[in-house]
Amino acid sequence: DIRESKKGQIMIPGLVDVEVRNISQVFEVLAAGAKARSIAATDMNEYSSRSHTIFQLQLCQCLEDNNGTNIIKQGKLSFVDLAGSEKWKSHQLSKFTSERIRELTSINKSLSTLGKCIA
Repeated sequence: DIRESKKGQIMIPGLVDVEVRNISQVFEVLAAGAKARSIAATDMNEYSSRSHTIFQLQLCQCLEDNNGTNIIKQGKLSFVDLAGSEKWKSHQLSKFTSERIRELTSINKSLSTLGKCIA
């Protein structure tokens, strides 16, 4: 679960920060992340994401201009796959296991904190 500490820090269990130097390494990290995704069949989707995935690519380029001055260019791209959040009504509770209800509650709760992680 994504949590916020008392000091306002975002805590993400399983977060991995990897430095890469080329596109091949980027794809290796993406493949490892894809293997760690949690998916399950739902009423709406056979392969529904059951966990959030955030892939942030921070780019840094160091250049030297014509005067010999170092110029640093930075950028950040965020790719987000949100876990599916199904709407359900109290009369459907008998259809879901207690594990599924906990999962849905956890997904909805973490969605409200997720925006702070991407900023």
